Amino acid sequence: MLYATELTVLINNVTSSEGEIYISAWDSEAKWIEHTNAVSWTRSSAAAPYTTITLELPEGHYPFSIYHDIDGNQPMTYDNQGLPTEPWGLSNDATVKDGPPKWQDLVVTVEVDRLTIEITLRYA
Repeated sequence: MLYATELTVLINNVTSSEGEIYISAWDSEAKWIEHTNAVSWTRSSAAAPYTTITLELPEGHYPFSIYHDIDGNQPMTYDNQGLPTEPWGLSNDATVKDGPPKWQDLVVTVEVDRLTIEITLRYA
C-alpha cells in the first residue's frame, strides 16, 4: 500500500476561531453513507478566515466531510428538523439537494502528486 506524503486540506470560509474543525475520510460508499469506520479523521483548532489540516492517507479515492464544532460538544449539532446548526463542508464542495450528494460527486483521488484540496464551510 502506497502512502501519500501528506494531504493538506485548506478549509475556507471559517468565520470564527472558536472551537475545532473535524475532518473525516472514508474508503467506501457504504461507510460514508452511515458515517461509520472512517479510514482517517483528525481535528484542529479553528483559525479564521481559513484553517489548514493535514492527513496521511494511502493513495486512493476518498470523500471528505468536515464540520466546525463551535460549541465544543464534539458531535455535529442539528436542529429539530435534522439540519446542521454548525458549519460543515464536503469534498469537491459537492452540492446537497433533497438528500446526500452522489458518491462520485464527493470522491477525491489522493496521489503522491496531489497533495492539496480545498473545502468551503457552509452555514445554515
